[in-house]
Amino acid sequence: MGRASIVLALCLMGCGDDPPPPTHTTSHSHSADPSGSPHPTVVTEVTDVAPATLVRSTGSLRVDSAPIADGAPLETGQRLVLEAGAEAVIEMTDGDRITLFGPVTARMGEEATSAIEIVRGAAHVRLPPGPAGPRPPLRLATPESTIELIGPGEVLVVADPSGVTWNVALAGISRVENGDADAHHHARVTEIVSGHAVLVGDEPSEVTESPNRLEEARAAAQVLFATTTPLEPARLADRVSHAATDLDTALGWLEAEARHGRDLTDEHRAAVASGNSNEAMRLQSSLVGHAQELHALRDTARLRWERVSALVLAQGVTAGQTDPLAARRDRAASLLGLE
Repeated sequence: MGRASIVLALCLMGCGDDPPPPTHTTSHSHSADPSGSPHPTVVTEVTDVAPATLVRSTGSLRVDSAPIADGAPLETGQRLVLEAGAEAVIEMTDGDRITLFGPVTARMGEEATSAIEIVRGAAHVRLPPGPAGPRPPLRLATPESTIELIGPGEVLVVADPSGVTWNVALAGISRVENGDADAHHHARVTEIVSGHAVLVGDEPSEVTESPNRLEEARAAAQVLFATTTPLEPARLADRVSHAATDLDTALGWLEAEARHGRDLTDEHRAAVASGNSNEAMRLQSSLVGHAQELHALRDTARLRWERVSALVLAQGVTAGQTDPLAARRDRAASLLGLE
């Protein structure tokens, strides 16, 4: 199924009814897998608070190739594989919830990037209303795009092996970005609101109407991707290569702006030391603009880092291959706040 056919199918889908009130499940029961055997208990000694917890799961779920018990912590970088029919509910430390619907291949994100990467399968992300005041957004990355929930809401993200991701807003407002940048090197953003979706492959489609109930959206996704075929390995490798080059470009923009900031800081100190108040005020204003520009360029570079990371997970680094992120981590660490 080509991208044009997928977009046409989206346009033919009607809107659903208003979504039902969200639920907040706190069950930690040990569910049985399809064979009837309970998940084995895994004892993990934790010294720091893990970024997430496996609340409950059904079916076959493995983390870093090993079974895991409900209630166990999920650490940065751990890989999750769910077989068809399996489900896993993950709770982040701030109460945000991610439900994975197998078959899924995913990985827990790292500090300063997405909360989770999903390269195959579906994820339902819910940010419940929290205390008054701003809250950090939650980001979910796929090989094609990153979706960012900027406040209370719900999204369904479906990453298809054909190299296309469907991002559906079930409630609230979300931003979808694929790392493309404008003439100022700022990330291009597609905003979607409840009952709307965007399909991202080589580039984003137009925003279309979509179901706003979870089960209806999942059913629509099954129809949407029913006849797709997996991306050919050569084409996937080409995407990895191009994404890595785009990341290098974004890191270069960020490094240049960081150098500009250091020059401005030196000039400001000199103006203050010499008593040139007018020049100091002008430079202070320039430093504010620099900080804003640095933030925007960091966002572009982070998006491109997330895309390369998800693409590498989708491809799998085999013997004789070089992990493009490993070769760039030292360069990107301080620029992006990576650990």
